[in-house]
Amino acid sequence: MTKYGSHETPVDIMQEEIEQLLGKHSQKGNPRTPDTIQTVMCSLGHAYARVHGEKNSCFGDLTWLTLENLKLPGKYPTARPLFEGAGYPGATGTRALTLEPETVRKNLVAFRAVLHAVGEGTKAAPADVFEEAYRQFLLDSYRKAYIDLGREVHALYDVEQKRLATREPSKRQQSKWVSWPEVRRATKVVCKSLEQAFAHPPIVTQIHENKRVQRSLQWCMYVMVPPVRGGDHAGMRFVDEKNENVETLRESGSPNYILVKEDGTMEMVYNEYKTDRRAMVDDYDPGTIHINHGATVRLPLVENETLTKYRFDPVKLAKLLTHYRQMQKNLLGERNPYEYIFFDLKNAKNETPGPVQKALPPTLTARMTRVSDRLMDRAVGASMLRTVCISWFNSKQPTMEEREALARWMMHKVQMQLGTYSKGTMVPPQVKRAAGEDGAPEPKRKRVTLENLRI
Repeated sequence: MTKYGSHETPVDIMQEEIEQLLGKHSQKGNPRTPDTIQTVMCSLGHAYARVHGEKNSCFGDLTWLTLENLKLPGKYPTARPLFEGAGYPGATGTRALTLEPETVRKNLVAFRAVLHAVGEGTKAAPADVFEEAYRQFLLDSYRKAYIDLGREVHALYDVEQKRLATREPSKRQQSKWVSWPEVRRATKVVCKSLEQAFAHPPIVTQIHENKRVQRSLQWCMYVMVPPVRGGDHAGMRFVDEKNENVETLRESGSPNYILVKEDGTMEMVYNEYKTDRRAMVDDYDPGTIHINHGATVRLPLVENETLTKYRFDPVKLAKLLTHYRQMQKNLLGERNPYEYIFFDLKNAKNETPGPVQKALPPTLTARMTRVSDRLMDRAVGASMLRTVCISWFNSKQPTMEEREALARWMMHKVQMQLGTYSKGTMVPPQVKRAAGEDGAPEPKRKRVTLENLRI
């Protein structure tokens, strides 16, 4: 219950209301996609938890969403602080680390979007909803918070641009840094484990073992060819050439897939990815899958001169995928009618096993970090792998033609490759931190072998 003057107004804005307002009101005039709204609401949920000490689907009148409140010590134990001194008292490890300036900036931009949208909704609300003085109080509160957050956004943007200009890795990247050669050495062991599994495939489906094989293949798909973004493999499936049509893909919800051609070769096809610019099309519908459009990327898993030179192996990946497909067909049959590559197997006790569910991006992220943590004692995701890969690639002084080839596989521009992702030819930061004045190197990590592999 919020009190203002003589007016007592129960203002408790529900999550659904904010989502509707975000879809209706945008500062730039462009409609927000459902994914963008979900991201904004996720940021808002964490902010509410930091300020109030609990999570809730009701957000009050939002007058608590101010820069001052966000800079106070947090009240939720697992929410990382946005600012120095705003951590949860007693938090340790990564939970005590302040989020990176770029991440904080994006959070503040999301909060401003909420304040703008709710402010517009408050203006348009009928006269009987708010006493006029209370309506003005809310609008003044939203406006002040919006301006304060905006100043902080600009300051954080300047900080991030200075860091990017020096190509210095962020603190979080420094804590997770691994070398690309180290990633490749670990991948050789993962490949051997997969080959062993395919040589002696199980007769019955064991959930634990099936997940292990899935995690192993997922890792290989990010290392044996230039790594794509984390969510690009969500919902991916095998599709035979004769069945490559929009109806089939819409039925399974698979905009991205592996095309199996009649000659047995494979092609990774991406119709939806971060920079596909689908939202720029006039008739854009985020809920509809489109294939073979102007931004579709097709990456054949065949001999490639540039990839071979830099020791990627699309041909071997295709062989692993072929064996993997056959193994899952034999094990699951009609339980995986769409031939999803990554999926969840959940069997209720005393019930007939049902169909698999395609793995969503959060599941794929969790699996990636689990594998990397077991392999290299670092929880490394797809974004970090891209950074490490490109930094190593640039250290080899590739030609512009080779840069363009890698950029195509990673679905970004060469400018992005040279700027945002590349961290130059520096000594890995954790080595710098571990080395003392005498230059003592970082202690070696335990070498992963086929015998001690646990992923």
